[in-house]
Amino acid sequence: MSKRKEKIKLTPREKAQRNQHNAQSSGQSQLLPSETMAYGLYKRLQDVKESYINASSIFPLMLVSPIETKTALKRASSLYHATLTSIQFNQLHRASWYLCALIKYCQIHFSQSDVKNAKDSLLSYRSK
Repeated sequence: MSKRKEKIKLTPREKAQRNQHNAQSSGQSQLLPSETMAYGLYKRLQDVKESYINASSIFPLMLVSPIETKTALKRASSLYHATLTSIQFNQLHRASWYLCALIKYCQIHFSQSDVKNAKDSLLSYRSK
């Protein structure tokens, strides 16, 4: 009986790490440009998610203006997943456009000044 290898879907980060390991073991030191680009887009996407779409910035906005924030969060989530899907299917040009749109959208709707104003208004309600 022959063992059948299952095809495992790898994230861009895992692909880049695997190729880097293969390149080091074979004496090569370069990744393919598309894999390097995909990994860079993936890292930037994770950075945007950590900096803008996190609990410390979303919860105060949800408490102050729930309808607008919920709509903005749905749209940001759609852009995030569209970017991630584009990266997974190696459509890097499309992924870069989606990532730029996501960054701009998050800067507008989840800015630090809006979060600070929301926290200040919540504190003013609490002190009354």
